[in-house]
Amino acid sequence: RRGVQLVVSGQPPAAMAYGDLAMTERVLDNLIGNAIAFSPEGSRISLVMSGDERFLEVAVQDQGPGIPEQDLPHIFEPFYRGSAGESSGHSGLGLAIAERMMTLQGGSVHAENCPPAGACFTLRLPVAEV
Repeated sequence: RRGVQLVVSGQPPAAMAYGDLAMTERVLDNLIGNAIAFSPEGSRISLVMSGDERFLEVAVQDQGPGIPEQDLPHIFEPFYRGSAGESSGHSGLGLAIAERMMTLQGGSVHAENCPPAGACFTLRLPVAEV
């Protein structure tokens, strides 16, 4: 799709994360889909896994224009499309649903701009106690 390269790296913790696989897949699909939509042709999207004894983290970083600073506090609000999303045809629901799905699992999703260019979305899931 759109001639971007997806690069997966990192080392997840040896423990298993607690959560709903279908919900987590939908969240990742949304974040990767947004990264593709907002990245220029031929760019690279990074998917980095990491974690510790408490959380599994998956970060999705694109090489697009990033998120305008005035939009960052609002991007997880339902129907908020921000200045970059207004002309994209997106509904403004995907990130709100993604955040709710992560919260229902005891996790979270966070957005920030990552230098030198692009947006980075990090999802966190608690690690299951054995």
